[in-house]
Amino acid sequence: MLLTFFLTTCSHCQAESASLNKVFNKYHESKELQILAIAPRMDSRENLIKFIDEYQVAYTILHDQDNQVIKLYGVIAVPPNIFIDREERLKKSLPVRLI
Repeated sequence: MLLTFFLTTCSHCQAESASLNKVFNKYHESKELQILAIAPRMDSRENLIKFIDEYQVAYTILHDQDNQVIKLYGVIAVPPNIFIDREERLKKSLPVRLI
């Protein structure tokens, strides 16, 4: 499982969306990898819809309106990617921009 946290206004997040789409398209049928992108409450529903349309997002996006998932994973900057392996171990990448 890949959890990615993003802001629609983050240029790194925007650039990453194309790569995530490629990865999703390669692995979604085999179910070898699932992708869940999580946007904080500061992003509006309208911005999320525009982002999905503009970047042709194929993977699932969750609007974390209460920032519960963000708090659970201790996210303070974007875009961190958190990989959860089959043994449920977490592996994080470094974020670029503070939220």
